[in-house]
Amino acid sequence: MKELEKAVARLKLFFDDFTERITSSISDYAEMNIGLLYGIPVQRLPRLSDFLRQKDKATQRYSSIREEFDIIIIYPYPHEYWFRRISRQEVKQLAESFDKIKNYQFKGKLLFIVPQSLLLLKSTEPIRQKINNDYCVNGIVSYPKIEFHKESFINLSIIILSDKGNKTQFSIVSSLNELEISLNSILSDKKIEDPGIFITSRRIKNEIFDPSYYHPTYNRLEEELATYTTIKLGEMANIKFGLFCPKKYLLTDGKYGYVRPRNVHNHKIHNITDYVDLNFTKREKKWFHLDLEKQKLIPGDILIPRGFDFRKIVLINEVDCPAFASNSFYVIKSKKVESRYLYSYLVSNLADKLFFPQLERVAKGFVKQINITDLREILIPIPPFFLQKIESSTALDYNKILELEDNIIFNISKQESEKILRESVIESLENSGWGKDSISIEKSGYDIILNVDEERKLFIEIKINISDLDKIIEQLIPIDKQTVINHGIVTDGLGKIVFVNLTDKSREMLDEWPTKKKLVSMLS
Repeated sequence: MKELEKAVARLKLFFDDFTERITSSISDYAEMNIGLLYGIPVQRLPRLSDFLRQKDKATQRYSSIREEFDIIIIYPYPHEYWFRRISRQEVKQLAESFDKIKNYQFKGKLLFIVPQSLLLLKSTEPIRQKINNDYCVNGIVSYPKIEFHKESFINLSIIILSDKGNKTQFSIVSSLNELEISLNSILSDKKIEDPGIFITSRRIKNEIFDPSYYHPTYNRLEEELATYTTIKLGEMANIKFGLFCPKKYLLTDGKYGYVRPRNVHNHKIHNITDYVDLNFTKREKKWFHLDLEKQKLIPGDILIPRGFDFRKIVLINEVDCPAFASNSFYVIKSKKVESRYLYSYLVSNLADKLFFPQLERVAKGFVKQINITDLREILIPIPPFFLQKIESSTALDYNKILELEDNIIFNISKQESEKILRESVIESLENSGWGKDSISIEKSGYDIILNVDEERKLFIEIKINISDLDKIIEQLIPIDKQTVINHGIVTDGLGKIVFVNLTDKSREMLDEWPTKKKLVSMLS
């Protein structure tokens, strides 16, 4: 307890100097008047009314001094909260304190100086929700490791709030000088001049306050992902924790191997030294949430480490069974695509660009770990051919995957993808009654030509993404010089079928591929 009291006393001294420094900096640079509410615990926040309303001794009347200040700096966290995880009741009290502050209707900007845990932890999400619902978050500046006393560090963040604004500026700093520059840039709306300081402007997403989530690197990641058809990992696979096995149930020999990260090298399992004794008591099975039959590894399971050593990703083969994965792994049981495809993607160069940066973005904790909920939300690129098979619940042909995975996924060749889609469209046309003699793949500038009759033809244009249909139609011009083709179909090969008329640029969404009879009536 004495150590905690000493730490709190040192923190108070640090905050005295810290507040004086940033107050002086903001006053000089941004030319703003600053009021300070320093060290007022949550339970004493009603005293804010005394700060915002002043009693005139002569008239005994209260006059508002709200307009005197452009900024109020507030430390809502009691000092001891900076050194421990706060309870649910304390989180609730802090969330309620923001209601009290809002009630005073201060029209300037509020600077809340808080531990970085407020931005990151799941337990503090109610506070972030309250802030995001009641205020406009103008800026968040994070100083992950600030020294407050002789190699004693805290993680500090400053949240800037007001009643107006539609975007948030985020910054991560590593020195007090960078902190001052970032704060003044956000408060004064003056463009930051130091290229070494990260600052970006984004809309807050899903109560995520962590500035690193909005780093420009991840903006580019979002743009890159948008060019692919994607499915969430949790939708294409079941994800489970590995087995937590108490030490007393580990043997030096046995039937069921216990796979730990140290047993995986270059995506292969080697030198199993621990084995699982399955004689758990009923009480222990309940206590450790054990379902041994479901937790046994089977060929095709994929192990992903909960930490960040992705050389440890491994595809379980027959020779690795029977075995259990330790709880240092997540076990991925693919349910919509062949596990070979998913594994090949996870160890590919494309995953280095798209998969692992997504994990890094949502990793939490001092020692970075992946939350199972976040892992389920990770987007996996799926070639259109595979997606079509997934949506039709048709089992994928293993050999076809081996044939296509290099061409489509890892080099993601647009031409190859469209070739596969063309084959799929031809199959759909044949299923709708079109004969092979009516379907022509000729060098006319279109993907497919349908010979409706001797005089009329119809083009079919296949695009991986048809969201910008106006632009696609604008680019489609009659190419066949002998027979002008003014009608056709634009499709993504996955169920979106649009009948278009190039003459008046009209379009009609179709539920299915039209039969020859229906198409003749549409052209009449």
